[in-house]
Amino acid sequence: MMSKRQNKSRRRSLILLVVVVIMATTTLLLSTFIHSQPITLIITENGRCKIESPTFALSWIHSVDKTPWIEFYQRQDEGFILTHTKFKTFGAGVPHDGILLDRNDDMIHYQIDHFMPEINWVVDHDVRSTIYLSKDQPWEIYREVDRYSEVEFRNRSFNFWQRLSIRNCHEPQ
Repeated sequence: MMSKRQNKSRRRSLILLVVVVIMATTTLLLSTFIHSQPITLIITENGRCKIESPTFALSWIHSVDKTPWIEFYQRQDEGFILTHTKFKTFGAGVPHDGILLDRNDDMIHYQIDHFMPEINWVVDHDVRSTIYLSKDQPWEIYREVDRYSEVEFRNRSFNFWQRLSIRNCHEPQ
């Protein structure tokens, strides 16, 4: 026969267990249905990955004058802002309606602030297409995809579990 003390202890343990299960279930459900801030999703022929940082840059070597070109982007809720560009020389396709920024690195800096709902970028080995996930973290995507492959940049909201299932772009596949 169980004593009243043992019975009371079992009842407390059972109540505690039920409370923990309810809290865990609530947490799981909330993390499944509540969407967080958008992340940048990069889609290639090899799959997809995410950039958590709200900023990134696209870099390549200009096909004619063989000098570097870099575009800097900031993620917005509904797309991206091309904040500024950095290039070596003027020529065809160079922005002309931005604000010239004063920099001392032998590059021309233009503030653009142009909204884009999405980015579709064709990458190639010859121009060394590279994505800078942060200032010091280049991802040489041209090494991972076929020549003239399209890379898509999209903003998407994902719940906690979906975010966990998508690899970070800086991680190996």
